[in-house]
Amino acid sequence: MDSVGHVTSLSQFKLTRVAAGTKARLEATEEDKAIRQKRLSNAVREILECLGEDPDREGLTGTPERYAEAMLYFTKGYEENIKGTLSLKIAY
Repeated sequence: MDSVGHVTSLSQFKLTRVAAGTKARLEATEEDKAIRQKRLSNAVREILECLGEDPDREGLTGTPERYAEAMLYFTKGYEENIKGTLSLKIAY
């Protein structure tokens, strides 16, 4: 675990089973992370198009990418060890 409680290896989990998605995110390379973000971005683009929107119009330019980045940020807790994070917060 690094200094802010991020899990750096699966062995730091004291669980008998780690979800496949969590395992994939923990073991992801920078290329894997870029691919995941691009897939999310493409999915949002598809949703906007299905709603009849043009994702490239002025008011939506960059929205799929921003949304993908936000979702990865909002779910980054899947990559953290809550026990380590809480103990750091309590220590300060």
